Amino acid sequence: EQMSIKTTTKTNKEIEQLLIAAKEAYYSGADLVLEDWNFDSLENLLRERNPDSEYFKIVGTESAVSEGKFAHAVPMLSMQKANTLEEIQKWSQRIHSNSKIKSVNLVVEPKIDGNSVSLTYNKGKLARALTRGDGKMGHDITHIAKQIKDIPQTVAPKDEFEVRGELYLPKNTTLETGGKPLRNIVAGLLNPKRSDISGAKHVRFVACRLVSYHDGVEHDLETECLEFLKQHFPNVVPYQTFKDIDKLQAYYEKHDKGDRHSYEFELDGLVIIANSIELQEAQPNTNDHHLDYHIAYKFSNELKRTTLRDIAWQVSRHGSVIPVASFDVTNFGGTNVRHAGLSNAANVEVMKLM
Repeated sequence: EQMSIKTTTKTNKEIEQLLIAAKEAYYSGADLVLEDWNFDSLENLLRERNPDSEYFKIVGTESAVSEGKFAHAVPMLSMQKANTLEEIQKWSQRIHSNSKIKSVNLVVEPKIDGNSVSLTYNKGKLARALTRGDGKMGHDITHIAKQIKDIPQTVAPKDEFEVRGELYLPKNTTLETGGKPLRNIVAGLLNPKRSDISGAKHVRFVACRLVSYHDGVEHDLETECLEFLKQHFPNVVPYQTFKDIDKLQAYYEKHDKGDRHSYEFELDGLVIIANSIELQEAQPNTNDHHLDYHIAYKFSNELKRTTLRDIAWQVSRHGSVIPVASFDVTNFGGTNVRHAGLSNAANVEVMKLM
Protein backbone atom coordinates (compact mmCIF):
# COMPACT_ATOMS: atom_id res chain seq x y z
CA GLU A 1 0.00 0.00 0.00
CA GLN A 2 2.78 2.43 0.91
CA MET A 3 4.53 1.69 -2.38
CA SER A 4 1.44 2.45 -4.39
CA ILE A 5 1.04 5.84 -2.75
CA LYS A 6 4.68 6.72 -3.44
CA THR A 7 4.12 6.16 -7.15
CA THR A 8 1.11 8.46 -7.33
CA THR A 9 0.99 10.68 -10.39
CA LYS A 10 -1.04 13.38 -8.68
CA THR A 11 0.34 16.90 -8.63
CA ASN A 12 0.98 18.67 -5.32
CA LYS A 13 -2.13 20.79 -5.87
CA GLU A 14 -4.26 17.69 -6.46
CA ILE A 15 -2.89 16.07 -3.30
CA GLU A 16 -3.66 19.23 -1.30
CA GLN A 17 -7.24 19.28 -2.63
CA LEU A 18 -7.73 15.60 -1.83
CA LEU A 19 -6.35 15.99 1.68
CA ILE A 20 -8.53 19.04 2.35
CA ALA A 21 -11.62 17.18 1.10
CA ALA A 22 -10.69 14.25 3.35
CA LYS A 23 -10.33 16.59 6.33
CA GLU A 24 -13.71 18.17 5.67
CA ALA A 25 -15.34 14.74 5.59
CA TYR A 26 -13.43 13.69 8.71
CA TYR A 27 -14.56 16.69 10.77
CA SER A 28 -18.13 16.86 9.45
CA GLY A 29 -19.08 13.21 9.89
CA ALA A 30 -19.56 12.59 6.16
CA ASP A 31 -18.42 9.39 4.45
CA LEU A 32 -14.65 8.99 4.52
CA VAL A 33 -12.79 10.24 1.45
CA LEU A 34 -9.54 8.49 2.46
CA GLU A 35 -8.69 5.70 4.85
CA ASP A 36 -6.31 6.73 7.66
CA TRP A 37 -3.28 4.95 6.15
CA ASN A 38 -3.96 6.54 2.77
CA PHE A 39 -4.36 9.99 4.31
CA ASP A 40 -1.12 9.70 6.32
CA SER A 41 0.79 8.42 3.30
CA LEU A 42 -0.37 11.28 1.09
CA GLU A 43 0.48 13.80 3.82
CA ASN A 44 3.96 12.33 4.08
CA LEU A 45 4.38 12.45 0.31
CA LEU A 46 3.29 16.11 0.19
CA ARG A 47 5.66 16.90 3.08
CA GLU A 48 8.55 15.34 1.11
CA ARG A 49 7.67 17.23 -2.06
CA ASN A 50 6.65 20.58 -0.56
CA PRO A 51 7.24 20.94 3.19
CA ASP A 52 6.25 24.64 3.00
CA SER A 53 2.80 23.90 1.56
CA GLU A 54 0.03 26.12 2.95
CA TYR A 55 -1.86 22.88 3.65
CA PHE A 56 0.33 22.21 6.70
CA LYS A 57 -0.90 25.40 8.34
CA ILE A 58 -4.49 24.12 8.37
CA VAL A 59 -5.91 22.92 11.70
CA GLY A 60 -9.34 21.32 11.43
CA THR A 61 -11.35 22.89 8.61
CA GLU A 62 -12.64 26.35 7.91
CA SER A 63 -15.94 24.89 6.74
CA ALA A 64 -16.40 23.46 10.22
CA VAL A 65 -17.05 26.99 11.43
CA SER A 66 -19.84 29.32 10.35
CA GLU A 67 -22.45 31.11 12.44
CA GLY A 68 -22.47 30.44 16.17
CA LYS A 69 -18.68 30.53 16.29
CA PHE A 70 -16.47 31.75 19.13
CA ALA A 71 -12.76 32.29 19.47
CA HIS A 72 -10.72 29.87 21.57
CA ALA A 73 -8.95 31.70 24.39
CA VAL A 74 -5.94 29.52 23.54
CA PRO A 75 -5.81 28.11 19.96
CA MET A 76 -6.69 24.41 19.71
CA LEU A 77 -3.71 23.40 17.63
CA SER A 78 -3.03 19.97 16.18
CA MET A 79 -0.25 17.57 17.11
CA GLN A 80 2.96 16.70 15.31
CA LYS A 81 3.31 13.04 14.41
CA ALA A 82 6.04 10.43 14.67
CA ASN A 83 6.18 6.91 13.29
CA THR A 84 9.51 5.73 14.68
CA LEU A 85 11.44 5.73 17.94
CA GLU A 86 14.15 7.78 16.25
CA GLU A 87 11.66 10.57 15.60
CA ILE A 88 10.58 10.49 19.25
CA GLN A 89 14.21 10.71 20.39
CA LYS A 90 14.86 13.68 18.07
CA TRP A 91 11.74 15.41 19.40
CA SER A 92 12.85 14.84 23.00
CA GLN A 93 16.31 16.23 22.27
CA ARG A 94 14.83 19.25 20.52
CA ILE A 95 12.46 20.28 23.32
CA HIS A 96 15.15 19.85 25.95
CA SER A 97 17.53 22.02 23.92
CA ASN A 98 15.01 24.88 24.26
CA SER A 99 15.10 24.76 28.05
CA LYS A 100 17.56 24.75 30.92
CA ILE A 101 15.79 21.56 32.04
CA LYS A 102 17.73 18.68 30.50
CA SER A 103 15.87 15.69 31.87
CA VAL A 104 12.20 15.19 32.61
CA ASN A 105 9.70 12.35 32.77
CA LEU A 106 7.44 11.84 29.76
CA VAL A 107 3.71 11.38 30.23
CA VAL A 108 2.23 8.80 27.86
CA GLU A 109 -1.49 8.60 27.09
CA PRO A 110 -3.63 6.79 24.52
CA LYS A 111 -4.30 8.98 21.47
CA ILE A 112 -8.08 8.83 21.35
CA ASP A 113 -9.62 8.85 17.88
CA GLY A 114 -12.42 11.17 18.89
CA ASN A 115 -13.70 14.70 18.40
CA SER A 116 -11.91 17.43 20.30
CA VAL A 117 -13.90 19.77 22.52
CA SER A 118 -13.05 22.66 24.83
CA LEU A 119 -15.05 23.24 28.03
CA THR A 120 -14.94 26.49 29.98
CA TYR A 121 -16.21 26.63 33.58
CA ASN A 122 -16.91 29.80 35.52
CA LYS A 123 -18.44 30.30 38.97
CA GLY A 124 -18.78 26.53 39.27
CA LYS A 125 -20.90 26.09 36.13
CA LEU A 126 -20.32 25.00 32.54
CA ALA A 127 -20.15 28.28 30.66
CA ARG A 128 -19.35 27.12 27.12
CA ALA A 129 -18.43 24.07 25.06
CA LEU A 130 -16.67 24.62 21.74
CA THR A 131 -15.62 22.27 18.96
CA ARG A 132 -12.08 22.54 17.58
CA GLY A 133 -13.32 24.20 14.37
CA ASP A 134 -10.32 25.65 12.54
CA GLY A 135 -8.25 25.77 15.71
CA LYS A 136 -8.85 29.48 16.25
CA MET A 137 -12.63 29.48 16.39
CA GLY A 138 -15.13 26.72 17.06
CA HIS A 139 -18.85 26.01 17.15
CA ASP A 140 -20.76 26.54 20.34
CA ILE A 141 -22.21 23.12 21.26
CA THR A 142 -23.02 23.90 24.91
CA HIS A 143 -26.61 22.73 24.39
CA ILE A 144 -25.33 19.37 23.10
CA ALA A 145 -22.72 19.05 25.86
CA LYS A 146 -25.53 19.17 28.41
CA GLN A 147 -26.75 15.81 27.04
CA ILE A 148 -23.41 14.07 27.68
CA LYS A 149 -23.22 12.47 31.12
CA ASP A 150 -19.42 12.66 31.46
CA ILE A 151 -19.52 16.46 31.16
CA PRO A 152 -20.44 17.85 34.60
CA GLN A 153 -22.71 20.87 34.52
CA THR A 154 -21.37 22.06 37.86
CA VAL A 155 -17.96 21.70 39.50
CA ALA A 156 -16.53 22.60 42.89
CA PRO A 157 -13.96 25.21 41.77
CA LYS A 158 -15.56 28.64 41.44
CA ASP A 159 -12.69 30.25 39.54
CA GLU A 160 -12.67 30.12 35.74
CA PHE A 161 -10.80 27.26 34.09
CA GLU A 162 -10.71 25.49 30.74
CA VAL A 163 -10.39 21.78 30.10
CA ARG A 164 -10.01 20.01 26.77
CA GLY A 165 -10.76 16.45 25.87
CA GLU A 166 -12.26 14.05 23.37
CA LEU A 167 -15.83 13.04 22.61
CA TYR A 168 -16.23 9.47 21.45
CA LEU A 169 -18.66 6.60 21.03
CA PRO A 170 -17.62 3.46 22.93
CA LYS A 171 -17.00 0.40 20.80
CA ASN A 172 -20.00 -1.36 22.37
CA THR A 173 -22.39 1.51 21.67
CA THR A 174 -26.04 0.61 21.25
CA LEU A 175 -26.47 3.45 18.76
CA GLU A 176 -27.06 2.28 15.19
CA THR A 177 -23.97 3.28 13.20
CA GLY A 178 -24.69 1.79 9.79
CA GLY A 179 -21.10 0.56 9.61
CA LYS A 180 -19.67 4.11 9.59
CA PRO A 181 -16.56 4.87 11.66
CA LEU A 182 -17.55 5.80 15.21
CA ARG A 183 -15.70 9.08 15.00
CA ASN A 184 -17.77 10.14 11.99
CA ILE A 185 -20.98 9.30 13.83
CA VAL A 186 -19.94 11.56 16.71
CA ALA A 187 -19.08 14.38 14.30
CA GLY A 188 -22.59 14.16 12.89
CA LEU A 189 -24.13 14.23 16.38
CA LEU A 190 -22.16 17.38 17.21
CA ASN A 191 -23.58 19.38 14.30
CA PRO A 192 -24.98 22.48 16.06
CA LYS A 193 -27.73 22.76 13.43
CA ARG A 194 -29.00 19.28 14.25
CA SER A 195 -32.59 19.48 15.51
CA ASP A 196 -32.60 16.09 17.25
CA ILE A 197 -29.72 15.96 19.72
CA SER A 198 -31.00 12.99 21.72
CA GLY A 199 -28.30 10.76 20.21
CA ALA A 200 -25.70 12.76 22.16
CA LYS A 201 -26.62 10.74 25.27
CA HIS A 202 -24.62 7.85 23.78
CA VAL A 203 -21.48 10.00 23.50
CA ARG A 204 -18.76 9.85 26.16
CA PHE A 205 -16.31 12.57 27.17
CA VAL A 206 -12.77 12.00 28.42
CA ALA A 207 -10.88 14.92 29.94
CA CYS A 208 -7.29 15.17 28.68
CA ARG A 209 -5.83 18.61 29.28
CA LEU A 210 -6.11 21.44 31.80
CA VAL A 211 -5.50 24.54 29.72
CA SER A 212 -5.90 27.30 32.29
CA TYR A 213 -6.92 27.60 35.91
CA HIS A 214 -7.18 31.07 37.44
CA ASP A 215 -7.22 30.43 41.19
CA GLY A 216 -3.62 31.29 41.90
CA VAL A 217 -2.59 27.64 42.06
CA GLU A 218 0.55 26.89 40.09
CA HIS A 219 0.81 23.38 38.69
CA ASP A 220 4.40 22.38 38.03
CA LEU A 221 3.73 19.05 36.34
CA GLU A 222 1.39 17.73 33.66
CA THR A 223 0.56 14.85 36.03
CA GLU A 224 -0.60 17.38 38.65
CA CYS A 225 -2.99 18.83 36.08
CA LEU A 226 -4.33 15.35 35.29
CA GLU A 227 -4.83 14.63 38.98
CA PHE A 228 -6.73 17.91 39.30
CA LEU A 229 -9.02 16.75 36.48
CA LYS A 230 -9.60 13.45 38.27
CA GLN A 231 -11.04 15.38 41.21
CA HIS A 232 -13.72 17.01 39.09
CA PHE A 233 -14.38 14.82 36.02
CA PRO A 234 -15.63 11.22 36.01
CA ASN A 235 -13.66 10.16 32.94
CA VAL A 236 -10.01 11.25 32.64
CA VAL A 237 -7.48 9.91 30.14
CA PRO A 238 -5.30 7.14 31.64
CA TYR A 239 -1.58 7.81 31.70
CA GLN A 240 1.83 6.39 32.47
CA THR A 241 5.11 8.20 33.09
CA PHE A 242 8.50 7.11 31.74
CA LYS A 243 12.05 8.26 32.34
CA ASP A 244 13.60 5.46 30.31
CA ILE A 245 12.98 5.79 26.56
CA ASP A 246 13.49 2.02 26.08
CA LYS A 247 10.68 1.25 28.53
CA LEU A 248 8.50 3.76 26.73
CA GLN A 249 9.23 1.96 23.46
CA ALA A 250 8.32 -1.40 25.02
CA TYR A 251 5.02 0.13 26.21
CA TYR A 252 4.36 1.43 22.70
CA GLU A 253 5.11 -1.94 21.07
CA LYS A 254 2.83 -3.74 23.52
CA HIS A 255 0.00 -1.41 22.57
CA ASP A 256 0.81 -1.55 18.87
CA LYS A 257 0.62 -5.35 18.90
CA GLY A 258 -2.66 -5.71 20.77
CA ASP A 259 -3.25 -3.62 23.90
CA ARG A 260 -4.66 -0.84 21.71
CA HIS A 261 -7.82 -2.94 21.34
CA SER A 262 -8.42 -3.24 25.09
CA TYR A 263 -9.80 0.29 25.48
CA GLU A 264 -13.47 1.15 25.10
CA PHE A 265 -12.57 3.94 22.67
CA GLU A 266 -10.71 3.82 19.37
CA LEU A 267 -7.08 4.91 19.45
CA ASP A 268 -4.50 5.25 16.70
CA GLY A 269 -1.35 5.93 18.69
CA LEU A 270 0.06 7.29 21.92
CA VAL A 271 0.43 10.90 23.00
CA ILE A 272 3.79 11.77 24.58
CA ILE A 273 4.00 14.95 26.67
CA ALA A 274 6.81 16.63 28.57
CA ASN A 275 5.79 16.41 32.23
CA SER A 276 7.33 19.74 33.21
CA ILE A 277 5.09 22.80 32.76
CA GLU A 278 8.21 24.96 32.79
CA LEU A 279 9.68 22.93 29.92
CA GLN A 280 6.36 23.13 28.04
CA GLU A 281 6.30 26.92 28.34
CA ALA A 282 9.90 27.11 27.11
CA GLN A 283 8.95 25.79 23.69
CA PRO A 284 9.03 28.43 20.94
CA ASN A 285 5.86 27.23 19.11
CA THR A 286 6.87 29.05 15.95
CA ASN A 287 4.05 27.58 13.83
CA ASP A 288 0.26 27.79 13.81
CA HIS A 289 -0.32 24.07 13.30
CA HIS A 290 0.92 22.18 16.35
CA LEU A 291 2.40 22.59 19.82
CA ASP A 292 5.98 21.50 20.36
CA TYR A 293 5.79 20.04 23.86
CA HIS A 294 3.77 16.97 22.87
CA ILE A 295 3.82 14.53 19.98
CA ALA A 296 1.69 11.68 18.63
CA TYR A 297 3.48 8.35 18.29
CA LYS A 298 1.34 6.68 15.64
CA PHE A 299 0.65 2.94 15.58
CA SER A 300 1.59 0.90 12.53
CA ASN A 301 -1.14 0.23 9.98
CA GLU A 302 -3.46 -2.67 10.67
CA LEU A 303 -3.21 -5.35 8.01
CA LYS A 304 -6.05 -7.77 7.23
CA ARG A 305 -6.51 -10.29 4.44
CA THR A 306 -9.68 -10.08 2.36
CA THR A 307 -10.92 -10.81 -1.17
CA LEU A 308 -11.28 -8.10 -3.80
CA ARG A 309 -14.69 -8.33 -5.49
CA ASP A 310 -14.91 -5.31 -7.77
CA ILE A 311 -13.44 -1.91 -8.68
CA ALA A 312 -15.83 0.94 -9.44
CA TRP A 313 -14.84 4.30 -10.90
CA GLN A 314 -16.29 7.41 -9.29
CA VAL A 315 -16.01 11.10 -10.18
CA SER A 316 -15.10 13.30 -7.20
CA ARG A 317 -16.48 16.79 -6.69
CA HIS A 318 -13.13 18.09 -7.92
CA GLY A 319 -13.60 16.24 -11.22
CA SER A 320 -11.06 13.47 -10.57
CA VAL A 321 -11.89 9.90 -11.52
CA ILE A 322 -11.17 7.73 -8.48
CA PRO A 323 -11.10 3.92 -8.39
CA VAL A 324 -12.92 2.44 -5.40
CA ALA A 325 -12.34 -1.16 -4.37
CA SER A 326 -15.12 -3.40 -3.04
CA PHE A 327 -14.12 -6.43 -0.99
CA ASP A 328 -15.43 -8.85 1.61
CA VAL A 329 -16.35 -7.04 4.84
CA THR A 330 -13.28 -6.63 7.04
CA ASN A 331 -13.22 -5.27 10.59
CA PHE A 332 -10.67 -2.59 11.42
CA GLY A 333 -10.68 -1.26 14.98
CA GLY A 334 -14.33 -2.11 15.48
CA THR A 335 -15.50 -0.73 12.12
CA ASN A 336 -16.69 -2.97 9.29
CA VAL A 337 -15.05 -1.84 6.06
CA ARG A 338 -16.16 -3.02 2.61
CA HIS A 339 -14.94 -0.22 0.31
CA ALA A 340 -11.64 1.65 -0.01
CA GLY A 341 -10.46 4.43 -2.30
CA LEU A 342 -7.44 3.52 -4.42
CA SER A 343 -6.47 7.15 -5.14
CA ASN A 344 -5.87 6.85 -8.91
CA ALA A 345 -5.47 4.51 -11.87
CA ALA A 346 -1.70 4.28 -11.36
CA ASN A 347 -2.25 2.59 -7.99
CA VAL A 348 -4.57 0.02 -9.56
CA GLU A 349 -1.92 -0.77 -12.14
CA VAL A 350 0.97 -0.92 -9.63
CA MET A 351 -0.96 -3.24 -7.30
CA LYS A 352 -2.02 -5.35 -10.30
CA LEU A 353 -5.67 -5.30 -9.29
CA MET A 354 -7.02 -5.42 -12.85
